[in-house]
Amino acid sequence: MKIDFRYLFLQKKAPSIEEIETFLEDKATKRIHFATTHSNALKPPKDTYHGTIQIPFTQTIEQIIVHKIGDEVNKYFFDSQKGGYWRGFKSKNEYEKCESFIKEYNHIVFLRDTLDLSLALSMNMLDDDSRTEIGELEYQAKYKNNEASEREIVDLVKDWLNKLPYYDVADTICAMPCTNPTNPGLPRRIVDKIEKYENISAAIQWNNKNKSLKELGSIEEKLTALKEFELTITSDLKGKNVILLDDLYMSGISMQFVALKLKEAGADRVFGISIVKSRNNTAL
Repeated sequence: MKIDFRYLFLQKKAPSIEEIETFLEDKATKRIHFATTHSNALKPPKDTYHGTIQIPFTQTIEQIIVHKIGDEVNKYFFDSQKGGYWRGFKSKNEYEKCESFIKEYNHIVFLRDTLDLSLALSMNMLDDDSRTEIGELEYQAKYKNNEASEREIVDLVKDWLNKLPYYDVADTICAMPCTNPTNPGLPRRIVDKIEKYENISAAIQWNNKNKSLKELGSIEEKLTALKEFELTITSDLKGKNVILLDDLYMSGISMQFVALKLKEAGADRVFGISIVKSRNNTAL
């Protein structure tokens, strides 16, 4: 079997409907956002360490920070007795590398879900109920058909896809499928303007999407509906590493379901990227 050394240290996930359901019922923290909820994750020098960092989970963030900072190991964080994960820095240089990473990725929302990697470029709202800068762009582009805002989003996505580890060397990209392909939504319009990857959005569609998940209550009802929507994938994805783009990440149920289907169609890995993450509850 041919080894793809670009993803040597990135373990593949093999999710199932049952795992998605278990994840959605899990009330533990599912996002890390250094600009707001985790602004105090990095602690200054104290006692025997040149500072420490404490986070609730390692998914996505550990793979990216290891790649960016250049450590030769695939483990950056360690189990904490306080719960979650931590790292103590043994030198000022090590501390400053992490500090620079947090500054660069300050607005990125690292997500814990069943995709191989998953993140959003920003939260959509702040604690005072005002929109973030990217949240305002998403709102203007999606609901006001503001072309200037849409162009800014396209440029942001291109920029981040060029510098995000693993995303930058993926083969393929697709938008979350829309209900009406003749009237594409914001995710499809964005993806159609990204030339770097093979765009398979046209090969992924719902055949029977006749309602909104927002109309449904329980997780079981939503997963049943997603199955009944009949997602069809006509592209050959064998061995592909796919970027799956959406405009708004809420619970993540739809993105995880589509990612599962992409894997069933042969994709090796699926990397989720959303423009914004909703502030719908403390866990998410």
